[in-house]
Amino acid sequence: MTYYSILGVEPTASLDDIKYAFRTKAKQSHPDRGGDPDEFRKINDAYDILKDSAKRAQYDHTNVSQGSIHVNINGKDHDIFYDVFKDLNSVFGDTGPFSPTRSYHKQAKNKDLSITIQLTLAESLTCQNRMIKVKHLDNTHKMVKVSVPAGTMPGDSIKYNGLGDSSISGVPPGSLVVHVTFTDIDKYEINGSTVNVNCTINAIDAIIGTSVTVYDVENKKYTVNVPKGTQHGTVMRIPQKGLVDKQSGLRGDLKVIVLTKIPTTLTEDQLNTLKRMRENEKEQSN
Repeated sequence: MTYYSILGVEPTASLDDIKYAFRTKAKQSHPDRGGDPDEFRKINDAYDILKDSAKRAQYDHTNVSQGSIHVNINGKDHDIFYDVFKDLNSVFGDTGPFSPTRSYHKQAKNKDLSITIQLTLAESLTCQNRMIKVKHLDNTHKMVKVSVPAGTMPGDSIKYNGLGDSSISGVPPGSLVVHVTFTDIDKYEINGSTVNVNCTINAIDAIIGTSVTVYDVENKKYTVNVPKGTQHGTVMRIPQKGLVDKQSGLRGDLKVIVLTKIPTTLTEDQLNTLKRMRENEKEQSN
């Protein structure tokens, strides 16, 4: 289907014929009069091209297919929907059924845009202000400032009203949705504002006691004493060294989970020693 067939005119039609056909079909298909919005958009699209001699000549030459509500001309995006309403408004007046303020603003809307930014877990402890480049639907780029609040968690999305696409003139810009990911998330297990870190020790150290070194999200080092007789899965906490809770503004804990590794290769003497230990434990329990 061509733009000419959409308006019901021949490729040789005059500009007056095209205008007459457009006005007739636009009245019939206008959504405010119960018409099909998709059909109305196609009519608008076709008329915007065919009413302009330069765009019509280019269309005839390249046979560009119809369907987009936007046309990029000389590097600038033109909204066909709005232009057509303005043409109809010149016929029916500002209060008519084709008034841009009555019909266009009710239907046209700038799109929301989304972008992903990366932070470290340490950066989530404080508010982060970033200048980011956002690509709009008309292929232009704009630098916008966003503030990622302290306590933003992995998987969080933040919506900024008015920072989205603004390709369509005369209506408010859309929103910008920022998805936050963290580059060092694989190092830790996150449970709300609590940060879990696993620490593996061998069975001998679990029996006689030892000390281990752990790091928080800011890469600060802590030495944790593991007392003798520590059981597998024992949890020890370092207070307020986790992430920031967005609601309270306080930091959670760094939770150290002790995992005991059982040796798989023991000498005969080591096995005999363990057997004697087991027998002694049985005697003491009796």
